[in-house]
Amino acid sequence: MPVSLELAAIRIFFALGLAALVIVLGFVALLKQRTYLDAKSQKPIQIDVPLFGKNVKMKTNYPALAFLFVGFLLAIYVLQSGLPAHETEEWQVQGSFFDPNISDWDRAGTLSLFPPQYMLFQGQPVDQNGHFNLKLKLDKDLTFEKAVQTITYSHLEGDVVIVPQDEYSAYQKKDESSKL
Repeated sequence: MPVSLELAAIRIFFALGLAALVIVLGFVALLKQRTYLDAKSQKPIQIDVPLFGKNVKMKTNYPALAFLFVGFLLAIYVLQSGLPAHETEEWQVQGSFFDPNISDWDRAGTLSLFPPQYMLFQGQPVDQNGHFNLKLKLDKDLTFEKAVQTITYSHLEGDVVIVPQDEYSAYQKKDESSKL
């Protein structure tokens, strides 16, 4: 997760925690049920709360209601605002698996990425010859090797695990063991 998204997530968790605290304090104050009296008339204070176009008159613990109201407003605002949108770009990754012992790659096999990414498949992820074509949406500021730690293909006859960072490093060094 990019740094700006981490800071936004921290702010959201802090604001939701504060909203939860304010709501809990409001409920505790309501449970104590203190009614405040006007200093001059010694009668309970009455407040008008506009609710759905009508004024509702309340004679109760209005500071507790204010806590609840502010807490719920803060929680609703934070949930509505959410995380800032981040830019993504589409990646297309093509490759193939080869094993002379496997003749039909798409039979009961599954292809997965870790960490899970939003994949846009066209048809089956791996065809019967072992070819795969992945379309992914990744954060714009991440390379494929940083976003995807492993590509795993599980088949009835075994598993294949590709670590893109290792394969790209071997490719850059012109190592013949690279699968790129």
